[in-house]
Order: sequence, then structure tokens, then C-alpha cells
Amino acid sequence: MRATLFVLALLVSVSLLGCTKTPADPGDETPTQATVKGTIELMEDYYCNANSEDYPNLLDEDSFRFYFSEHDQNNPDDPLPAYYNYAEDVAATTALFENEGIGAENIDLTLAIPEFDEPAEGTDTFRVEYIPYDLYVTVPARNITYIARHTCTFELTRVDGKWLITEWWDEYTGGRAGCSGEQEQIEEATWGQIKAM
Repeated sequence: MRATLFVLALLVSVSLLGCTKTPADPGDETPTQATVKGTIELMEDYYCNANSEDYPNLLDEDSFRFYFSEHDQNNPDDPLPAYYNYAEDVAATTALFENEGIGAENIDLTLAIPEFDEPAEGTDTFRVEYIPYDLYVTVPARNITYIARHTCTFELTRVDGKWLITEWWDEYTGGRAGCSGEQEQIEEATWGQIKAM
């Protein structure tokens, strides 16, 4: 009974997705790529708003890699590649944002960005490790919600005063979704699995 109530509560909360982000109060500044934190916050914003136009601007076109977790690479049923390059990642993310009627109303991403000091002037590479994330994506055409709750690491490089993501690791931490099953139409996933849908 408790499990059923939990699943019902989860379904209600998932049905209220669509985290179109706005600043908490009018005095809040919009994040920019002038800082590492701002670039990561823009990632969250662009996912929540299914912003396929601006998303590619976060990534370094020449050297970007999204590394799938070892869990995904070694999946005997559906193994994924070691990584996506810039073009592959942009294509997959654009498909996620624009295809199958998903859109912003069906995507919710929260990144628990840790506190850190921004890199000093003259430092052009910086890494933020093991950022917990919660990514919920509902695919109406399949009548299913994918829940990815693991960690990721970003390495960024400063180019002409803007921080760009050069490397991104999806790190499978195992079983954090809390529930799964066909009856509830909720399935645990990783960020990489959602990108590769």
C-alpha cells in the first residue's frame, strides 16, 4: 500500500513537470558563461526550457565529449558508445527537445551544483566533479517517464571570456530512482540513456 501511495505521489509530481525556469526574484541576475557556475546553471535552464537553439553554445565545438557511464557502455541488452562528440550530442539533445512532442513541459532537470570558488584569472581549464542531478523526462508517445538520478562531472575551458564545456562524464551511481516498473510506467535511466533514446 505504501509503495502504491509513493508511486501515485511520484506520478502526480512528475505530471507537474515543465520547469520553465525564471529567476527567484527580480533582483536575481540571469546566469552567463562569464563564470563556470553560470555555464552550468545555463545547462539546467536550457534543459528545462528545451532550448535547442542556445544549448550548443555551451559546448566546445572542436573538442567536446559526452562520456557515457561504464554501466551504459557495458549494458548487454543495449550497449552505448564510449562517448558522443559535439555533433552527435547536439543532434541527440535537439531530438530530445524537439521530437516525440516532449518539449519543455515534459523535461525537468535539477543540478545540485556544489559551492566552489570561481577559477582565478589566467586559469583557463576547470573541473566541477560529482554534481548530483535529477532528470525527469516524460515521453507522451510512449506513455512513460524516465527518471535519471546520478552524478555528472563537467570540465570547462575559457575561450574568449566564455566558459565552454569540453568534457562531460555521466556517472552511474546505481538505483537512486526509487521505483520502476511497467504498471507505473516509470523507468530508471541514466542521462546517457535519455540522450540516446
